[in-house]
Amino acid sequence: MMQKASLQKRMAWTLAETAAVPVGQSLSQEEMLSMVDDLLSLKTPAYTPDGKSVFIIVSYDELQKRFN
Repeated sequence: MMQKASLQKRMAWTLAETAAVPVGQSLSQEEMLSMVDDLLSLKTPAYTPDGKSVFIIVSYDELQKRFN
């Protein structure tokens, strides 16, 4: 029998794949802003459930170092 946590993880993965924006699909500005608002409303918006970074904050000085 599958453990409850494992089943929940598989269900969440399936839901995420189904709801994901397909590669190459264009979004309107309203859709993009809605996605960002949804992301930032999460308890830990900077990380995926498995701990991967969703985004990073880069200072202006760091940008200057990388692109100058």
